Amino acid sequence: MLLIVVWRTWANGLSLSRLVIAPFTFLVIIDGSYALGLALFCFAVITDAIDGPIARKSGNASPLGGKLDHGADAIYVTLCLTALAYKGFISWALPPLVIIAFLQYLFDSNALKKEKPLRSSQLGRYNGIAYFVLVGIPLVQTTLSWSLFPPISLQVLSWLLIATTIISMLNRLASGKNS
Repeated sequence: MLLIVVWRTWANGLSLSRLVIAPFTFLVIIDGSYALGLALFCFAVITDAIDGPIARKSGNASPLGGKLDHGADAIYVTLCLTALAYKGFISWALPPLVIIAFLQYLFDSNALKKEKPLRSSQLGRYNGIAYFVLVGIPLVQTTLSWSLFPPISLQVLSWLLIATTIISMLNRLASGKNS
């Protein structure tokens, strides 16, 4: 029943589409079909870029839609990052941290209450964008046979994101104690 209610808006349908393609993107990356992985990734980025504006323009923005959007992003990038870690592009430490950070974000915001919106942070937003960038770089490079970023740079970027994700989580924890 909830799925039917959530699906009733175009914006929520776009967010749900990322949940649908997430396991397929994971599998094609594991399989080494990077061109297909890149195509699915581009679809995910486009739907993520337009679902919020569509919701706001149509008057359908809601806390539930925001949770669906952020949850779809977290699941999508976590599965992609897991596949990239399996393939040796990035550190294995990052994918579980993304999910832990998202769960902290969800619980810290009291977002399990139906009409409570998520309480975002600037660093968390930057991290969310950087997760997508980290997924996109190896997909573009392997598909187009580019070598703009040497393999070590992806490892370094993944470790920087591990650090900034932990900092974001500690900031959220500290701000929660102060409120």
